[in-house]
Amino acid sequence: MPVNISDVMSGKKIELIPRDPGKIGIYVCGVTVYDRCHIGHLRSMLSFDSIIRHLEYRGYIVNYVRNFTDIDDKILNRAEEIIEGENGDWRKHERYLTYTENEWNQRLDDDRKIREINKSSGNPLALDVSDYFISQFEADISPYGMRAPDVQPRVSTHMDDIIDLIRKIIANGFGYESGGDVYFDVEAYHSETGNYGVLSRRDYSQLREGARVSPGDLKKNGVDFALWKAARAGEVSWDSPWGKGRPGWHIECSAMSCNYLGTSFDIHGGGKDLIFPHHENEIAQSEAGYREKFARNWMHNGFVTVDGVKMSKSLGNFLSLDDAAQLAQPETWRFLVLSVHYSSPIDFSRTRKNAEGEIIRGSVDVAAERVQYFYQTIARVNELLENIEIMSDVPSIKPEIAGRLVEKFNNAMDDDINTAVAITYLGEAAKAINELASMKKKEVRKIGEESYYFTLSELRRELMICASVLGIFQRNPNEFLEEMKNFEIKRRGLTHNEIQSVIDLRKEAKDNRNFNKADELRDSLLEKGIMIKDMPGFTTWDIRF
Repeated sequence: MPVNISDVMSGKKIELIPRDPGKIGIYVCGVTVYDRCHIGHLRSMLSFDSIIRHLEYRGYIVNYVRNFTDIDDKILNRAEEIIEGENGDWRKHERYLTYTENEWNQRLDDDRKIREINKSSGNPLALDVSDYFISQFEADISPYGMRAPDVQPRVSTHMDDIIDLIRKIIANGFGYESGGDVYFDVEAYHSETGNYGVLSRRDYSQLREGARVSPGDLKKNGVDFALWKAARAGEVSWDSPWGKGRPGWHIECSAMSCNYLGTSFDIHGGGKDLIFPHHENEIAQSEAGYREKFARNWMHNGFVTVDGVKMSKSLGNFLSLDDAAQLAQPETWRFLVLSVHYSSPIDFSRTRKNAEGEIIRGSVDVAAERVQYFYQTIARVNELLENIEIMSDVPSIKPEIAGRLVEKFNNAMDDDINTAVAITYLGEAAKAINELASMKKKEVRKIGEESYYFTLSELRRELMICASVLGIFQRNPNEFLEEMKNFEIKRRGLTHNEIQSVIDLRKEAKDNRNFNKADELRDSLLEKGIMIKDMPGFTTWDIRF
C-alpha cells in the first residue's frame, strides 16, 4: 500500500511519490539556539520522528536534514543582555515578568557559563551563545530516543551558500540592495508568478495593503523581507558583496535545504506557526533564485497549548524541556504526542482542581497511566509465556486481532502517519492480552492450551513490532515500571521508606482491629497517588495517576 500524506500546499491527501524512487529527502526547520528548548519544539521533533520512522519502516531510504539557526536577532539580543550583566535594564522586559525563581536561577546560571566560555574561546559572544545552547539542546532531547538527522547544518558555516543564493536572486531581478541591506522584491516575484501567498492561502493584495513602508525604512514595499542585513557596530558579521553583515532569517533554510537535498526535494516540514511568513518566503526566494519548484510536499505539525492556553512566557505557562523532565518521563511525552495526529492541536495539561474543587485529570497523567498499563501488560504476558513452547499450527482464539494487528497498524500509518489510530490498535491488542491473562486455568484447558499460548504469543509479537515503529514500549517492562515508581514518588515528594512506614502502621492498625485507622492510612497514601494492594500474605503498592 502506498504512503499517503496531507500536503499543505495542495490542501489534499496525496500519495507520496519520491523524486528518486525508494528515497525520501526531508528538511525540517530546527531551533533558533538563543535559549533552552520547550515542549513546542519537542512536539515538532517527535512528530517528524514518527514520520521518518514509518517511512524507513516501509523501506524508504530517508535523508533527514534539520538545521540550527545559530545567528539571529534573538541570539544577538541574548549576547547583549549577557554583556549588560545580571542587573541590566533587559530584566524589565515584559517577557521576563512571569519568571519564577527557578527560571531566573537557570537563566542567570546559563549566562554565567556562557560568559566564562567566552573568556577563553576567542569567538564572538553571539556564537558562544549558540554553541552553548546547541549543547543544551542535544542534552535535553537525548532521553527521547529520536532518530538523529543525517545532517544538522548551522547558518554560520553556510555563508557561501547563502551569499550565492542571494546573488542569484538579485541577478534574476527579484532582489535589491539598499543601504547595505538586501531585500527580496515580493512585488516583482508576484507580478511574474502570482504565487506569493500560495502556501498560506493569503491574498497578496491584502498583504501589501496591510504592510506599509515606515518612514526611514529601506524597503520598496512593506511586504519585502531581508535577505541580508548590514552589521551594526560590534555585531558579529561576515564579508559579502554588499558589505559586512549577516543573513536574514528566511534565506538560511532555502540555501541549506537545497545544498543537501537538491533544489526540488520531497518534503519540507515544520510547525504550523512557520507557514507564514517563514515558509512562504522560503518558497518565493528559492524559486526566484533557483528557477525551479521548491519542496514537492509540505507537512506541518499542529499547535501546542498548555492547560488549554497558548504557551507563552508572558502568560507564565511556558514549559521548557527541563520542566517537562520534572513532570513526566520521556516515554510519557512521546506517547502523549503520538496519541494525537501530528497535524492536530495538542494540549499538554496538568492534573488540577477546578473552581468547584473537582479534580480534572491532565493529559500528561492520562498518558503516564496508559504507558504504565502497556508496560504492565507486556510484563504480564512475558510471565505467562516464560518457558512455554509455542505451537504455530493451531487456530487463534482472537483472529479478529491476533494476526491482523500489523496490517491494521500499517494501514493507519500509511494513511497520513495516523499515530493516534495506530495507538488505538495497540490498545486493542493489550486489552485482548489482559482478557486472556485473566482466564482461569479450567477455561484455558477448555479452549485449548496450545491455541491460548499461541494467541498470546502472536499478540505480543505484533504489539512489539508496531510499538518499535513508534519508538515506545521497548524497555524491559519490570525495569521500566520500577523506574516509573521511583520517578513518580519523587515527583510526589515521597520516599520508599515513608510509604513502607505507612503500610507498616496500617498493618499494625489492622492487627489491632482498628479498621478506621487502617482506612485513614490507606486513604492518606491514595491522596498522594499511591495505591495499596493487599496480596495473599503481604502488601504491596503501585502508582495511581
